[in-house]
Amino acid sequence: MRAWRRYIDEFFRVGEAILGDKSLPVTDRLAKVFESLTRLVLANAALHRNLYVAADAEAVKSAANQRLIDMISETVHKAVAAGVLTCDRPELVVGTLYHGLCGSANDAIRSKHPPKNDVLINNAGRLARATFAKSYRD
Repeated sequence: MRAWRRYIDEFFRVGEAILGDKSLPVTDRLAKVFESLTRLVLANAALHRNLYVAADAEAVKSAANQRLIDMISETVHKAVAAGVLTCDRPELVVGTLYHGLCGSANDAIRSKHPPKNDVLINNAGRLARATFAKSYRD
C-alpha cells in the first residue's frame, strides 16, 4: 500500500499544481487536471491492476477519490463565487465527471486490448471543457 500512497500523493501534487495555476482560465485548469489525472492513471496501469485485487482496496480508493473530487470541487466553487462559472451542484458534477473518466481509464487498463491513451486523455479534457466552458444549471 505504500506504493499506492506515494501514487495518490503524486495525484494531489499534480492536481494542486494545475488547479493553483492562476495564469490559466479556470476551464483550462479543469480540463488540464482531468487530462493529467487520466494520464497518470494510464501510466500506472500495473499499480491499478494490483490495487483492485488487494483486500482493502475499495476503502483506500474511495477515500483518495473523494479527496481528489473535493479538491477539484473547491476550484469550481471558487470559480462560481467569482462569477466565472455557473454550476448549481459542483460536487455532483465533478464527482460524475471524475468517476466517469476514472472508470473509463480503469476499463481500458483491464481490457484485453491496449488502451488508447491519447484518446482517453484528450477525451478527459474535452469532456471537462464541455462541462465547464458554458454556464451549467440543472
